[in-house]
Amino acid sequence: MKKQLTLAAVNAKYSHTSLSVRSLKSYLVKQGFAAPCCVECTINDPYFTILDRIMKADGDIVGLSCYIWNAQLVKQLSFDIKALAPEKTLFIGGPEVSFRERDVFSEYAADFIIKGEGELPLSQYLQGMPPETIKGIMTPAFDNGLAGNVPLEDIPFVYGENELAGLQNRAVYYETTRGCPFHCSFCISSLSEGVRALPMDRIKRELQLFIDKKIRKVKLVDRTFNYDRKRAYEIFQYIIENSRETCFHFEVGADLFDEETLELLKTAPAGIIQFEAGVQTTNSETSRLICRTNSLEKLKHNVGLLKQCKMRLHLDLIAGLPKEDLQSFYNSFDEIYRLKPDILQLGFLKMLYGSKIRREADLFHYIYRKEPPYEVLKNDSISFPELMRLKDMEEAVEIYHNSRSFVTALNYVFDENEIRPSAFFDALGQALKGEGRLSFKEQFALIGRIYRMLELKKSDDFLEHLKYDYVQKNRGPLPGCFANFKSKQASKAFFELLDNEEAVLKYFPWLSVYKPKERKKIVDFELFCFEDEKKLFAFDRKNGIVVDLSPELMYNGFENLCFFSM
Repeated sequence: MKKQLTLAAVNAKYSHTSLSVRSLKSYLVKQGFAAPCCVECTINDPYFTILDRIMKADGDIVGLSCYIWNAQLVKQLSFDIKALAPEKTLFIGGPEVSFRERDVFSEYAADFIIKGEGELPLSQYLQGMPPETIKGIMTPAFDNGLAGNVPLEDIPFVYGENELAGLQNRAVYYETTRGCPFHCSFCISSLSEGVRALPMDRIKRELQLFIDKKIRKVKLVDRTFNYDRKRAYEIFQYIIENSRETCFHFEVGADLFDEETLELLKTAPAGIIQFEAGVQTTNSETSRLICRTNSLEKLKHNVGLLKQCKMRLHLDLIAGLPKEDLQSFYNSFDEIYRLKPDILQLGFLKMLYGSKIRREADLFHYIYRKEPPYEVLKNDSISFPELMRLKDMEEAVEIYHNSRSFVTALNYVFDENEIRPSAFFDALGQALKGEGRLSFKEQFALIGRIYRMLELKKSDDFLEHLKYDYVQKNRGPLPGCFANFKSKQASKAFFELLDNEEAVLKYFPWLSVYKPKERKKIVDFELFCFEDEKKLFAFDRKNGIVVDLSPELMYNGFENLCFFSM
């Protein structure tokens, strides 16, 4: 009797989907095996819900997909599954176990581990081949090394059309390549030989399926997507010509773009392409030690051109790299922040199994956590307290920069003052320390206090720019830290404007389909005084529209309506 296979994935978030279990399922079905039962949960689900779903799938063979974010949970699951059903064969695969030695079996209650890509060794195991003859299988008794790889085109498209219809509002993961041509010492993506790519005609067919099904976001997991400029250009061109609702997220080398591709990207409609580029450091000695060969000047040039495109740009830095002390990291942060990425992620080095930097840990006197995610605690260039200070700064960057809720205020900080970005965010990080979880209003009040504490220029004008950010996101009474220039007469005049059909067609044409009462629920106004210049803005938060009414209303017959209460 054929044995039933269960493949289980524990994702980081509900919005994520597991590419690994779908890829295994798709390949096995093509090879003639019965479709395995796939169980997807998240690390936030109750533990017994996860365990119960896996046990109810009732597979004779159970496979668990293991990553640094779910490793502790997978350890618990492995012991409990084997305790409940010792007759089941349990195996674990994924990057967290692929580069381990046989001592891994003291941490996981697995019958065997699949090292590397799972399609070939799992299909061979299900065919009945002796495990000791299968490349990629490790047991407590033997280790056959990394698995062999199947041609990428032999793995069918992993999403069924009916399944895609149910994934419209989730992040769908997709790959067009495996492997990486680069050899960064902290990464394990380049440990396989070369890069394998899908044929272009197949890629276009599959991209079109995502577009036709109106998938909200497709995240390509290809490492350095634009390693081949011609290939990347053709795919970007296809997306630009065909997608209007689906957003495609790529991990790229920002320095690898050529001028032709950058010109093409300028034609992309807003919101259909996102780029994430790992800069990691601007310290040339550190770059050399981690085997990165990217051109910083080319990267800066290209990022400047990408900022002219209608897309979100995400840049990454890593703290704790060899020979990068605290001041060097601040320098890296300042250089990259001034490029004005939409998202700037401060990551912390993780000493992954299989990575070159883990093997070289003693060279730089690394101390790091022994449990996943193996994060660095100190090395010979940066201390533990300094890394903790950067943790505080990371929180400040997440709240104040990456949230995109303080754009106007932060632009003012650095346009009007000579303060280094690292110094400002460090001060915010120290202020946040011990504050607990701040409300949205409290976040605004805190940055206002820090601006004054640092004795930066024109604090009253800064608060008006900060007020603009606040009002873009919030309706209702202003927090006490902001000047309120509204009067009853101002509110009356503005709402009378919304009753006037001619004025609505002129200033708010998209609201003409609504009744006056509904318009007042959608749009409101705020008054500002920027360096003694009075401004009136109307805010439609539902549609993300801001209308500057100052020239038309305040200086063409409306000044007598007492908009300002000074």
